[in-house]
Amino acid sequence: MNLVFWMMGCATGSIGGADTGSSEWDGNTGEYMAETEQDEPAAIDLEALGESLTEVLAGVIDINAAGVITAYAELMQGADEGCPDWYETEGTPYWYDVCTSEDGTVFDGYAALAPYENYDDGEGNVYSGYQVWGIASIEAPNGRRFRSGGSASLFAVRTADGTPVSYSFMEDGFEDSAAEGTWLADSMDVGLTTWASWSEEYGAGAVYVDGVLSGMGGPVEVLVLEDVTISEETIWGCELEPLATVSVLESEGHWVDIVFDGVDLKDEGCDGCGRAFVNGREVGELCTDFSTLVGWEGSPWW
Repeated sequence: MNLVFWMMGCATGSIGGADTGSSEWDGNTGEYMAETEQDEPAAIDLEALGESLTEVLAGVIDINAAGVITAYAELMQGADEGCPDWYETEGTPYWYDVCTSEDGTVFDGYAALAPYENYDDGEGNVYSGYQVWGIASIEAPNGRRFRSGGSASLFAVRTADGTPVSYSFMEDGFEDSAAEGTWLADSMDVGLTTWASWSEEYGAGAVYVDGVLSGMGGPVEVLVLEDVTISEETIWGCELEPLATVSVLESEGHWVDIVFDGVDLKDEGCDGCGRAFVNGREVGELCTDFSTLVGWEGSPWW
């Protein structure tokens, strides 16, 4: 089975059809303002924006649910018999409380950690891993604070034909004050689905990414990745660019939509460059590098 198309067929967590190319960020209200096609496109340094996008893309494969699940499990070690209170829904235990345990760990909200071992989805694909969900904060006596604002999943998947796939899904916000130097400590808002598949036959990997990253505080304020599929050259296509549209909200508050062609390996157009649009008008070419999404072996996370 073609690894790329299997991942695309199984992908979930799509951001939908947001019209990112027709809005502008209002720094005073924190809302989006509609732009019209009559507005003149903003003057944007596409070369500099491309370089900034390359830096952001270099960290995307590391934004996964592993840190969320580890942080939650570590902070839950502060629980005891009296705090927090536990309940059950559909066979999954969860806690719901506002309390302080005997060792001084503070719990506020509700959350759960659900393990999955060899779960068959009915189509022959088998999942093993964990899911964390809840609206909660946990603070340890040493000041470490974990915040959960939604759900996060991390699975090792064995497809029906035996292909190994790594899967990560996150929606809404998470934070771990002890995860210095990572997205969990940088107050980023992440809604991201990632499938990463490894081919023993080709000795190479393929990745599917869909979602939104925001709150990065640099030249790239928000990054929207819509059905971005890319692989190493030995599997399919060009590893420098996907067949996808990527949208960027840059620091001056303008959306830039970049359309990449995802050309075939033998095509001279494999250059990492796409057509850039502002307010629906083409303004030039933006070049970046998606190859950092691949290049790992077996799995990007374990």
